[in-house]
Amino acid sequence: MHAPLPIAVSAVLLLASSGAGQALNGRLEADRGEFRLHLDEGRVLEREALIGARIVMHSGEKTIHVLIDAVETQDGVPGGPVVLYRFLVEDPAGRTFQNACMPDARGRQLGLPLQKETGVDLTCTSGAEGKCILMGYRPWDDRADVPMQELHAACVHMMRADYGGDNRPATRDGTLVDVYDRFGIQKPDSANPLPFEAAWSKDGAVCVALPALRRM
Repeated sequence: MHAPLPIAVSAVLLLASSGAGQALNGRLEADRGEFRLHLDEGRVLEREALIGARIVMHSGEKTIHVLIDAVETQDGVPGGPVVLYRFLVEDPAGRTFQNACMPDARGRQLGLPLQKETGVDLTCTSGAEGKCILMGYRPWDDRADVPMQELHAACVHMMRADYGGDNRPATRDGTLVDVYDRFGIQKPDSANPLPFEAAWSKDGAVCVALPALRRM
């Protein structure tokens, strides 16, 4: 997965459909996993209205140009549909674009924006955060009955095999996992159950099964 791209609070969006490449100034935000551009003129652009748009992103001293190439909605996600974007990043020479995301298990190269304390990040469906969102652990959901932000953090640690919760992942590609929680967002596979491996919290693993020791 490519590293998240932090977006400046103030952004400029270029609409390819404008013909003249007119720059439209506004406030770009990530609201519940979706991009919304509040234009100074009062309009709000979102979802399909942003296809073909270029976002000028600022990461420190770097300027990154991202093209929203496509938008689609994934249904069947616990908690409701999730809007996904195909992000293309322009090379420094301004000649070609490449996908910002690696292919996920379904071969898609899609992602979505997440609002964080440090700004807006792009996360991919091939990465831990994106996978956890599509499992139903949506960090923007504010529910009194479910600690969703904590569940999302625990899921991310689990997907990365970050046992200590210190951002030192130990995961391996292709590892099969069966995810479930006590709130019923994800339930254990009853047909082909896997042996218990670990229980997770927002701070990392809280219980890890040890393999049986062989007697010599």
